[in-house]
Amino acid sequence: MSNNYFEVKLPEYKRAKLDLWQYFDQNQLQSLVGCFEENEFVKSSQNSYELFTNLVCKLMKLNENSKKDQILIDKYFYLVKFCLDREYSLVQISGLLSLMIRTHSVASETAFGNLDQTFGFFKEALLCYAVHRPPFSLNLFQPTEIKQILDYFINAYFKQFKFYKYVFSTGIKAELNFSYTNQPQLSTSEENDALNDLDDSLLRNESRLLNELGLIEENNEHEAPEANSEIKQFVKDYLNQHLTVVKADLLNEEIFTKIGDKKSSAQKRSKSTSSSTKTPTKTPNKKN
Repeated sequence: MSNNYFEVKLPEYKRAKLDLWQYFDQNQLQSLVGCFEENEFVKSSQNSYELFTNLVCKLMKLNENSKKDQILIDKYFYLVKFCLDREYSLVQISGLLSLMIRTHSVASETAFGNLDQTFGFFKEALLCYAVHRPPFSLNLFQPTEIKQILDYFINAYFKQFKFYKYVFSTGIKAELNFSYTNQPQLSTSEENDALNDLDDSLLRNESRLLNELGLIEENNEHEAPEANSEIKQFVKDYLNQHLTVVKADLLNEEIFTKIGDKKSSAQKRSKSTSSSTKTPTKTPNKKN
């Protein structure tokens, strides 16, 4: 979590480009696809997920015990499953994995809202796999497949965009400090006197509460023992919970009272000194 505003990265435009075999080579991707093949060793989707998790953690240096990395593993797993359900080739799967990883990187690079920038980057990057213009883009998907991919990314990622921003973006912590001018300042001795008076008042209130509790216990001595013990315990718990609140209220009240008294006395002294410094005007004597 960053405390310096100038260290936080602002949203910026990212240029889309064609990426193939950047995060997984052909052999690694073939191993990932093999996790979904049903054979005598893999007989359930749960085992497929475990094999996929172990392999992805090894290839991308992820920690399967980390909640953030578990979210990424789920995202890659269901994207590969989406591709295999539509019988995409390894080149197409590599392109979509690169598209997912780079789109997520753009989304989580800043703590500020960048939904428009991320979606704009995604659309431009998706066109790099739909138009045959080498070396800038290749026609890997047909228009109908582009529509399916667009719907999948919107439902699987952009509808939960705020969730991914909250989990993966760097947080910003704002600390505000207020300072007030023209406030009376108490000397050290005056502050000590105020605190001593406050401690005495707190002790008196605490002793009063304890005395009231003792009177309640004496009045309930002749009642049933079980009910009497429950009432005692309830009253004790209630007083213990609210004693700190009472102390805090008394502390604030005493401090504000002391400050108000000091301020009013200071104003009276200033008025008295100003009135004493005024010199009377002399009236001229009239000639007879």
